[in-house]
Amino acid sequence: MTKADTYYIQTAKELLETGVPNSYKARTTLSDGSTINFRSLPDVKLFTYDIANGDSTLLTVRRSPWKSAIKEILWIYRDRSNKVDDLENKYGVKWWRPWANERGNIGKSYGWQIQNRYRRVEIDGKMTPLNQMDWLLWKLKNSPDRRMIMSMFDPEKEKFKELQECAYETIWRVVGDELHMTLVQRSADTLVGLPSNIVGYHALLLMVAHETGYKVGKFNHFVSDAHLYDNQVEQAELIISRTANNNKALLQLNATGKRFYDITIDDFEVKDYSPQEQIKFGELAL
Repeated sequence: MTKADTYYIQTAKELLETGVPNSYKARTTLSDGSTINFRSLPDVKLFTYDIANGDSTLLTVRRSPWKSAIKEILWIYRDRSNKVDDLENKYGVKWWRPWANERGNIGKSYGWQIQNRYRRVEIDGKMTPLNQMDWLLWKLKNSPDRRMIMSMFDPEKEKFKELQECAYETIWRVVGDELHMTLVQRSADTLVGLPSNIVGYHALLLMVAHETGYKVGKFNHFVSDAHLYDNQVEQAELIISRTANNNKALLQLNATGKRFYDITIDDFEVKDYSPQEQIKFGELAL
């Protein structure tokens, strides 16, 4: 059983046993326009993966879509794009299409926030504006401190977003020669979305550590609202009934000689991974 399996099964069980039904009108709907309700955990969740000591972010009780999850991260942080066409044509990932506007993008959200929010640093005696990704890489190489945060939370731009970011902030720390990352997630579709979130941000930590020369430390994942939709109860019960495989399921980055912006999906590899049969979920809530 991987560390991800332990958290996934435990959280699914808690949602079934102690999840509280939504007490206000749900925002989320299905394709026929009907509202889909949900239940949430009253307490926040903090999941910690000690990557250096072999903790895995991959599930074995069902297959984690690790390639698609990493491609999404490349789209957001490497390409810094909000164009759904880019994600589909370049990476073959189609799950963002339902949120695209008539211009084929998701508005001033996700990759737009990484590209278009700047911080100034002094380079060669000149104050230079850097986008959030370049700023983080520069800080880690030149002036690490306890203020290294990339955030997509931007209330002034909220009305220009097709979707408010769920995983919206990362906090980075250097402790000794290790790089640690905390992902802050305001809302998590636990059964469907969460497996992609953890693998994708694990990959981002590997990429940033590779570029900046630090050892990979811990990946902490803070979730404010872990929830389960009403059309996912049967799948949650199936997940709990399964016995996880005895896989290490290790995600590795093999990018010797490459810089952050040169890394591709082909530089990632998963070893010792033989998950159980995929679980089919109903229509996703939008």
